[in-house]
Amino acid sequence: MRFRRGRSAVSPCLLLMAISMFAARAQVILCDSSTVDFSLKLEERGVTRILTFWKEKDSSVYTAMKYYCSTRTLLSQELSLIGYMWDRAHETHVIQLHSVDVGYPLSYDDVLNRHIIAFLTRRKKQTRNESVERIRQIMLDAHVYASLDTLLASHGYHMKSIATEKHGYVTKENLQRLGFTGKERIPMPFMVWLGVEKK
Repeated sequence: MRFRRGRSAVSPCLLLMAISMFAARAQVILCDSSTVDFSLKLEERGVTRILTFWKEKDSSVYTAMKYYCSTRTLLSQELSLIGYMWDRAHETHVIQLHSVDVGYPLSYDDVLNRHIIAFLTRRKKQTRNESVERIRQIMLDAHVYASLDTLLASHGYHMKSIATEKHGYVTKENLQRLGFTGKERIPMPFMVWLGVEKK
């Protein structure tokens, strides 16, 4: 994902100052916007984080949110910063989310670990032709993205569905890195959208 430059900003937010959850110094959150999206970008110690909201061109209400972090991490460790950026965005924009994208399970070791365990424990046998619907249902039932619950709840939302695309399998290296044998056959969607709604 690229942070677009060179477009005229339509947002009231040009520059936000924040006290980072990860450092005891003021940090600059840069904002960028177009007629359909609005992004907040933070660079900290070589790591880039971007929180983007989308809307329809003829609407003022942002209904989708995507979070990007340039390095593999734990989703649970990103929540404070996501929440802070979300709150800052909410100060200047109308946000009523229906969809959240924080990345696919391989982006976060805590999510990936739950994902692997879900497929090892919730299906009767490993198969080469796991249906997309079954993959989505296992992920939803196992609450693979459970780390997000507190953050979503703090903004009045809860997760109701999972949509996925571009499926493959977890590599042997990633399985072994988390302590598995490497022989497990675990489906992996490379695009994930979480359906959310107000409580």
